[in-house]
Amino acid sequence: MSRIIKKTTALILAVVLTVLGFSPSTVSAQEFIMPYEPLLHSNITAELLAYMSDMQGDDTVKVHVWITDVDFQAVEQEVFQAIGFSEESLMIESDSLFSPLHDLHNELFVEFSENYLNEDFDEIEVVLEFFENTIEERAMLAESIDFYISIKREIASEHYYIQNTMFAAQYLSSSDIYFQSKFSPMMIVELTVNEILELSKQHDVELISLYVNDYFASDFSTDIQIRSVDANITRDSPHFFNGQGVRVGMIETGRPELSGIPELNNSSIIRRGTGNNLNITPHASLVAAVINGSAGAAPRATVISTSAFFNVATNSDSTTHSTAVEMANIEWLISQNAHIINRSFGSSRNGSYSEFCRWIDHIVNHHNVTFVQAAGNGGANDFVGLQSFNAIVVGGIDTRNSTVRNNHVFWNSTSVRSGAGLANKPDVVAPATGFSVAGRASSNGTSFAAPTVAGVVAQMMSAVPTLRMRPDAIKAAIAASADRKTSGETLGVITDREGAGVINAIRGVNAISTAHLQNSALTIAGSTNTLEFNLFPMNTTTPMTVAISWLRRNTATGTTALTNFDLYIIGPNGNVITSSRSTTNNVELVRFTPTSTAAHRIRIVRVNHNNAVERLSYAIIR
Repeated sequence: MSRIIKKTTALILAVVLTVLGFSPSTVSAQEFIMPYEPLLHSNITAELLAYMSDMQGDDTVKVHVWITDVDFQAVEQEVFQAIGFSEESLMIESDSLFSPLHDLHNELFVEFSENYLNEDFDEIEVVLEFFENTIEERAMLAESIDFYISIKREIASEHYYIQNTMFAAQYLSSSDIYFQSKFSPMMIVELTVNEILELSKQHDVELISLYVNDYFASDFSTDIQIRSVDANITRDSPHFFNGQGVRVGMIETGRPELSGIPELNNSSIIRRGTGNNLNITPHASLVAAVINGSAGAAPRATVISTSAFFNVATNSDSTTHSTAVEMANIEWLISQNAHIINRSFGSSRNGSYSEFCRWIDHIVNHHNVTFVQAAGNGGANDFVGLQSFNAIVVGGIDTRNSTVRNNHVFWNSTSVRSGAGLANKPDVVAPATGFSVAGRASSNGTSFAAPTVAGVVAQMMSAVPTLRMRPDAIKAAIAASADRKTSGETLGVITDREGAGVINAIRGVNAISTAHLQNSALTIAGSTNTLEFNLFPMNTTTPMTVAISWLRRNTATGTTALTNFDLYIIGPNGNVITSSRSTTNNVELVRFTPTSTAAHRIRIVRVNHNNAVERLSYAIIR
């Protein structure tokens, strides 16, 4: 929808609503009610109620207002009418394309395992031949998927524009609106206490919460780090995982330099705005180099960069951080059809599930984007940079400038605290030390561990385009890819400091090349509590890792809290061999060595919460 059409639509909506008797900001200061009535104002958060308790009725507060979400079934129907295919049909097409690999589980796993140990990845001829012979088909599938995602985002944005604009015209003054989302049913507004109380009575208002500008803090040879997780081996395999066609969004404190960084000379980089102000070190340039520099994980990917400070109204960077301005820049990345968004700085409100976290979970859930977040560099007593369930939060290891894995240790500067009742973060860890580009000082930080993971995700998406639609599948594969831990924590368990463990690109390839993620669109209907399916034949000498992941599907309120699933491995005699039963994570992970070659089963059990249809992805690696 063009800007002119949007402005005209907004004007028409405002006129119509005025004729119908609605006018903005209809509550007077005299209607202020004290004390607050909990049942009447149950959609106002306790934090906001406490904040307003000592205020007068005409005192103003900035708040997040979440309203009823748009109908995404209607969005999907419009997408199908516009382009003639759907996400489901694309999944079926992908499953058919990758079907030659479906019956090769044992052979491929053995070859991957042997060649992983020998670091001779190119000898896996069957895989190379498949990817060589399907270059055109995979490119066509990727084009269809990108077209689907772009049209879906465009139509969803139109729905949000109409709905949010109608709501604003009915209940708000335009001068009150600080930020109106283009991709979620949320806006940030400044209202009086009386207006907040009155607004909370409206049936389409799901949640009103305090706006707090989240604490902002910037984290300050790439080749060694990339090699430490085997991403160079996957990257350099012909026609394999170089990031071709994948668009990685960067929300940063500045922008990559366009000159003076040889590693970026041949990189595809799109920048919004100009200048590197607020970027004291070449932070953004280093992050970009890790993703798509000449020695980065995905050199053929396109990086789309914007500053978290860029203010479109002034066409320049602000001098202070504003969460609302950052949200607008992230939504711009989505409008530019980014498949992945990397955020290499931190913001955490003492480990709380903030409105920013809620909004990120909504964006990932509805708009087919994988969000990768740096954990932060505050150490053991600092909360991680983002408590989002759906994001992949990345902590750090210290490689000690060596590719010898026994030399690697946990990077103790990694922020590792999670809020009570929230998911264990970080999700995984990756190299965080010794990053450098020509002519610049070496830098450390989880800022560079995050783009390492983003680059590996781009590798996966370039080979298997379907993964661009499935952030849940990506998360399952990344968790299952972990091949070690450096701090003594148990591998095969989601733990406090290292999550699933150190990522490994080859093991990630294991998860997707055997097509487990292509036919993993598992759904559990509201009336179904248990799902079981068979594992392929066992090898009794090789440990296996099984991971499942699903998305937190919230829009605004706690009524759509994370559904809780448990994962069990059932042996041939029906006994439970091992299980993963976290109550707070949206990933379950087990690692075990089969004691028999007879059939085993995976059992997934819905424990509580959401009774709606849920979609899960799984990854199986040995």
